[in-house]
This record gives sequence, structure tokens and C-alpha cells, in this order.
Amino acid sequence: MRRQKRGNNDLSSGAPDARRSSSDGSEEWGYIPVSPQASLFYWFFKTTHSDGHLNRPIILWLQGGPGISGSGVGNFLMLGPQNQNMTAREFTWVQSASILFVDYPGNTGFSVIDDTAFLAPNSTVIGEELVEMLKVFFREHQFYRRNKFFIFGQSNGGKMVPVVAWVLNKAIHEGEIECNLRGAAIGNGWVSASDIMVNWPDLLFQASLIDDIQMVNLTIAAWNGVTYAHREDWDLFSDEYIKILTVLARKFPFLNFYSVQKLYNIPVAENDFRKVPALTVYDIPLDDFMNGPVKQKLGIIPQDKLWSSGGFELALFYHNNRDDYRPVFHLVDDLLINTDIDIIIYQGTEDFICCTAGVLRWMSRLTWPQKQYWDTTERRTLTVPGTNKVEMFVKSHQKLKMYWFPGAGHVVPADVPGAAFRMLNRILDDTD
Repeated sequence: MRRQKRGNNDLSSGAPDARRSSSDGSEEWGYIPVSPQASLFYWFFKTTHSDGHLNRPIILWLQGGPGISGSGVGNFLMLGPQNQNMTAREFTWVQSASILFVDYPGNTGFSVIDDTAFLAPNSTVIGEELVEMLKVFFREHQFYRRNKFFIFGQSNGGKMVPVVAWVLNKAIHEGEIECNLRGAAIGNGWVSASDIMVNWPDLLFQASLIDDIQMVNLTIAAWNGVTYAHREDWDLFSDEYIKILTVLARKFPFLNFYSVQKLYNIPVAENDFRKVPALTVYDIPLDDFMNGPVKQKLGIIPQDKLWSSGGFELALFYHNNRDDYRPVFHLVDDLLINTDIDIIIYQGTEDFICCTAGVLRWMSRLTWPQKQYWDTTERRTLTVPGTNKVEMFVKSHQKLKMYWFPGAGHVVPADVPGAAFRMLNRILDDTD
């Protein structure tokens, strides 16, 4: 674990350490220091399942970005017990498991840090800080040490899933934490930027969003990026990545990076980047809601701490230090080969930014000996209960499971909430 020198603030002032819970005990939230300068904010919801929270799995939810808040976006816009209108969510995951939302890395959402100079510099250190938080959580909740524990993540949070799982598994075996880690689930994950990016031109062409000349130009840039990725020259890779994104933003302002099937209106004026209509959860503003009634309810958020939904500054930080581009599929491979942890991958098939073809490309590089048998396993079609409507596809062999969701884009729990909830239950019950 990285150790930083203390700044002018001591641990109590620089890294808040406070807990609160609801009057009925169904919710708990608070700050857990992960370094002398930083505290991560968490919000824990006990499951409402009839088996009781002591007998049901616990899920750590990792939102993307990096820098998008799990306590806000993941909770209120995706799978928490209530939506942003404070009405009950029909397919909340809390019906089946207890959910632990965390705002990470430091300065995300309600999490705090003395100075951004102390931000975790890369995914490994982010993973270490999250595991430091989990050590405190399980030490203070010893009655959960035997509960099945799963890590789920979305987008860049999906990239963090194998990182956290690897660090946590190591800590478990070294006796630093007692935790019953059973599975790691990657949802439309940014696991390997080069494998994903190289598939963008063909995806856009197949969706009739670019013509053949545009496809050739984008393909050249994408394959240049792959070449630089193989050399681990992330500065040059970044140049090609930014080149592609710049072309797409300027020439195709209607493109929805989270679903190639749902297009925005063309902006009415130059430099108008408003997303019209609101097509994804990321188009829904939460700032006033989180800084108003939610902050008031929580009661422990520092007065000068403002929740922000964008995460732009943090995303830029990890872009500038190139950590955003470095692949982590080698950790997926290691978890498959050397642990008994289930690896679950789920994909909304209409996603652009973390497209399914790119995910399958990095999966093809796995060296897990059983991968050849997973490849030849027949993919099954599952229908909406009580109908003959296709809901999802699933392929499973031993510890590796993958789910495909037609009709869903980047954010499966929000795009197809009923289907995502039924997938969750299949994973928790080890159906596939």
C-alpha cells in the first residue's frame, strides 16, 4: 500500500472517519480513511431478501469514469432501492443482495482528499485503497465475513473489477482480511483500450453511421493505436485515440457513445454539446439532488464538499498519466488460472465505447487452459419469463460466464433492468 507523508492536516481533519445509519438499520454510510490524506465515502444497503441480510451475498459496486460516483449514479440511476425521484425501483438489486456503493478514487462524489497531488496514481493503487477500505468494513462487520462476496463494475469500474479482485484475493491469502470472495463481474468493461478501439470503425460502418472512406481513415488510426499498444508506447497510443475521438465529435455530433442504435439530435449551434434528448443515465443531472436532500439526509458530508456527477477532472488525470489505456486482462487470466473465483462478463450489445467485439478480442488472448472448451461451448438463448421474447444469451464453462443483452447499450442495469436483475440472480444462485 502506498504511504504518503501527512500534509498540514492530521488524520482526523484530512481524512474524515465517521459513520451513520438509518433509524431502521437498513442503510449505513460513512467515511473510511485509506491514507492520511484521503477518505472514501461508502453507502451500504442491506438486502430486503426474505433470507435476511446475514444469509445473502454482498456486492461491491464499482462505478466507471474514473471519477463517476457510485453513491449517486450507481445508486439512484441504476440499481439502488430508489431512483432520483425517491420512488421505489422495481428491479433494485437490493432485493437479492446487500449492496456496497463506494465513491472512488479520492475526490469522487462525496469522497474527500486533502490535495489532488495525493490521488492514487494508477489502477493498482486505486485497488489497494479500495481493499484498505474493505479491511475496515469487514473488521467492523465481522458477521459478514462468511457471506458470499461479489465485485461488480461498470465501464472503467469494470476495468477495476479484476484489479480489486486480484488485490483482495492476495490480501485474503496473506491473512490481512477475512472475506468470502466468490465472483468478479465485468459489465461493459474498459479492460483493454486497444482491443476495444480497433473495433470501433467496423462497428460504426455496420451501423451505417460512417461510409467506406471514413471507415478506412478511422481504421488506419485504430491499427496504429494497436501497434503502439503492443510497444507499450502509451503516449503515441493516446495520440491515435484522441485523433479518433476528435473526428467523431466533430463530424458525428449525434453519435451516442453508449448506444449506436440511439442517436442524439444534431446540435443547433457550433460548440453546442448538449445531449438532446437524454438517452442514457449519464445525461440525467444529479448535482442539485445530491447536494440538496441527499447531503442533508447523510449529515456527515463536509460543508464545502460538493458532489459532482461528471468526473471530468479525474478522467483527465488518468488520461494524462496514461493509466486509462493500460490493459488488465492479464489479471483476469491470473484469477481464472490461480483462484476459484468465478469470472463473469456481461455486455449490452449496442454499446460503442466498450463494444462487445473488443471485449471478445481481449478474451481471445486469455491463456486459461479451459478457455478452449469455453470457446466451443454452445451459447444458450434465454427468454423473458412467460414469453418467447429473447432476453439474453449466455455461455458458461466452469468459472467463466458471459451474458449478452440485445437491446442494451453501455449501462445494462439501466437499459434493461428486468433482464439485468434476472442475470444477477442467476449469478448469485450459480445457475449457469
